[in-house]
Amino acid sequence: MFPKIQFICTMCSFLLISNSVFSQNSSNATVDLLTTTGSDRKFSEGAVDSASLDLILKSGINAPSARNHQPWRFSVLKETQKTKKLISNIKKGNVVIIVSGTEDASKECSVDFDCALATENMFIAAKSLGLAARIYTGPIPKVKKDKDSYKVPDGYRPVAILRIGNSADDTDATTSASTKKSFSEIVN
Repeated sequence: MFPKIQFICTMCSFLLISNSVFSQNSSNATVDLLTTTGSDRKFSEGAVDSASLDLILKSGINAPSARNHQPWRFSVLKETQKTKKLISNIKKGNVVIIVSGTEDASKECSVDFDCALATENMFIAAKSLGLAARIYTGPIPKVKKDKDSYKVPDGYRPVAILRIGNSADDTDATTSASTKKSFSEIVN
């Protein structure tokens, strides 16, 4: 895993902390979502509708990037057989988005960070639409070995994977989330 993307994903996780850390209700839908949601672990079957998927992808496209270079490309996979090779517990109807960044690091000094911002934008969009979402970086070596099969364009390398689907009915992000560090442990 790339150290930069691991750091970004860790930071993204801290942003998505539960109500136990911030018990205030802000009366702002975005802040409330960010402070009460988490990464889903249980997904159910059922297709992600195309209108929602388009909004999620547009959210990624509109993420900020250094000097507005937008060094990312998104590969959308819906085939269960192919996605099962990346994520073993994938469910029928789940969508996998592989976020890839340009390989030309001489032009783009912040590719991993920019791709992480795009991934986080799509994650937040999915959650705000009531969908389950989870960011992965562990399966990236599998994608690298077979870039063509996973639709990664020439001149790009996979950075992160976003899984989107429907949430299993018996779970909620607040009670099933991993324990987060306290505010005082994180903020100096």
